[in-house]
Amino acid sequence: MSKLGELRKLNNRDEAKISNKNKEKYDSMILYLRGSKINEYHQELIRQDPISMILGAEERGESLKRVFNGDYKATLDEIIASAPVQDTKERFIYNLSMLFFVAFVLLGVIFVMKTIAQFRDNEPLRYVLLLGDLITFLITGFASVVVLNALTSGVVFSKNQSQKNNIILWVVLAVTFGVVYLIRQYTPRIVLIDSSIVVGIIIIGIIGALYKLIDKYYTDKYHTEL
Repeated sequence: MSKLGELRKLNNRDEAKISNKNKEKYDSMILYLRGSKINEYHQELIRQDPISMILGAEERGESLKRVFNGDYKATLDEIIASAPVQDTKERFIYNLSMLFFVAFVLLGVIFVMKTIAQFRDNEPLRYVLLLGDLITFLITGFASVVVLNALTSGVVFSKNQSQKNNIILWVVLAVTFGVVYLIRQYTPRIVLIDSSIVVGIIIIGIIGALYKLIDKYYTDKYHTEL
């Protein structure tokens, strides 16, 4: 397991000890942390602080408002400031890694779906990628980014903001499903890739290998201790 995976597992174990009374407030804190401009490993390192502060408060019978000096956002900002902000190079390498990861998953899902359909219909096994498939997955990925940004930008630790975020989430999901349905119904059957199943496996394998190489470089260089 990677350093990030081990740290996340440890945090998840400690997080489970937080009482239901403080869970909603804690979830808002973590949502705010996820929207910060620091990498995932540093987020997990910083995540340990609010967990330990909340658990300590519960052991002492103190309120979270007192422990966080009445300002959750300011306290979190002070903790987050201890981690380096992602620069342009780091964001580029991370985004490049994610691009290859998404492409690997995307093409792999299409490969499995098409292969099952070909088996079912007794057709020759081919690796086929349609324009409609590509557009569908691109829109789904874009919608995921929009939802994430909407939920993490300007998080306010109140029930009204939580309700607003839920409305945004459902609206974006409804629009996404509607657009995907229309694309499936009306996009012309334009073939982007039509190759043997072996070539398809090789292409997916190369993309997966490139993702692993870039991800390892990124992890070794940027997942450092604070």
